[in-house]
Amino acid sequence: MHPLFSTVIDKIARLPGLGPRSARRILMHFIKNQHNLLYPFIQELERLSKSIKLCPICHNMDITSPCEICTNRQRFKHQLCIVSDINDLWAIEKTGIYSGKYHVLGGILSAVQGTGPDQLHTKSLLERVKDSTVQEVIIALPPTLDGQVTVGYLSDLLKNFDGMVTTLAHGVPLGTELEYIDDGTLSLAFRQRKTT
Repeated sequence: MHPLFSTVIDKIARLPGLGPRSARRILMHFIKNQHNLLYPFIQELERLSKSIKLCPICHNMDITSPCEICTNRQRFKHQLCIVSDINDLWAIEKTGIYSGKYHVLGGILSAVQGTGPDQLHTKSLLERVKDSTVQEVIIALPPTLDGQVTVGYLSDLLKNFDGMVTTLAHGVPLGTELEYIDDGTLSLAFRQRKTT
């Protein structure tokens, strides 16, 4: 095998959920379908890389700034859902159960990963909850040990918030990332959220 193939396979294999075998199959599929799959895929990735923007309000990723969710007047201003990353925002949006605004933390507290409070978007979060229109803050973080530590940290940070602070309820298994939870389970967890 030419080193160029090996290099591309290694790069594909670094993607989440993929290994060397899957990477080889993906590369072969691209090569066999260059005109109707590979070339359009490359063009779309280039377009995306040139268009992508981070929202200055909620830290979501979009092609507009501020993002479509922040500028959508149909969404509820009185609810603010805190998620760890954009994958979790997308997972919640896919359920169609939530119509409020979001705040993407940019991670969760983790001693192993070296993520401390300074790496999270908490300053902008506090500025947003000072807004008198926010009545409920929903903390929708993964039910992992680090996620629960972050929930505790955020609850303490929001102790002077006049509104209600809730977390996701039953149905979300401990140790599971939100993006991997099925729509029905995530919808149930949203409906049964509880105060912290």
